[in-house]
Amino acid sequence: SCLIVWALLVSAHNRNALILNGGDLMLRMSLFWGMFLPLGRCYSIDDMRRRLLKESTTEEGEDKQNSGRNNEIRKNHQSATPASFAFIAQFFFVYLFTFGLKTGVTWSEGSSIYYALNLDLFLTRTGYLLKVLIEEMPPEVTVLLTRGTLWAELLMPFMLVCPVATDQLRLIAIFGFFSMHMGFGSCLRIGLFQFVPIACVLAFTPSLFWSSSWSIGSSLRRFFSRPFFSRSMGLIFQRFAFNPSQIIIYDDNTLFCKRFFILFRRFFLFDGALAFPL
Repeated sequence: SCLIVWALLVSAHNRNALILNGGDLMLRMSLFWGMFLPLGRCYSIDDMRRRLLKESTTEEGEDKQNSGRNNEIRKNHQSATPASFAFIAQFFFVYLFTFGLKTGVTWSEGSSIYYALNLDLFLTRTGYLLKVLIEEMPPEVTVLLTRGTLWAELLMPFMLVCPVATDQLRLIAIFGFFSMHMGFGSCLRIGLFQFVPIACVLAFTPSLFWSSSWSIGSSLRRFFSRPFFSRSMGLIFQRFAFNPSQIIIYDDNTLFCKRFFILFRRFFLFDGALAFPL
């Protein structure tokens, strides 16, 4: 499927190359390397289909699956191939060269954010509000935002490839890239460049995230069930947020129901629930 999407995207890009930007190029190259990567190994329809064949519907089977889940995920959800190296190198050098090319006077003096927010052609409503706020603030705020952008583009790629505390640093870097590009896109009309890097950096999601999904969900349920939250919010999270005592009953004789059950259970992380077919 990735091959088909890549071919159709290249065809669409060749129709009118004048309207493309860096986000389109990054998407095209990422899809190319994605053809050689096991992108469907977790949290995907392919993963769902494998689970449909492997999962047991007995309580004993569920216990065995949950006990060995962390080791299985860490083993099966890692990839070390030339394609994965190329994908990582591409993402790494995009931001490293972006940092290296920011050598103008506005970057050195810390006024680039101010000038970017004065590009009325690309400015959004949020960007206009931020522009008004910055004009009322001391110049040091603009300098801080400009320098922060530079250091983020320099440090976060190294956090993705750091061999020490790799899982933890990657999670921080993924959150940083997500926040940075959502900030860019909320202030400026930059097209696909707001979303493509976010989609690409999700491929770096470490095994720690997948192996800890159930425990994270349980923590969220306990957090949102605290008294200072509203009663309705607490009820919602108590009912739906990864309750290990949750019981799901589905029609095992209907293929559609079985597939929908696996889809619902996997995408909403109900791995701690007990499953019983009718």
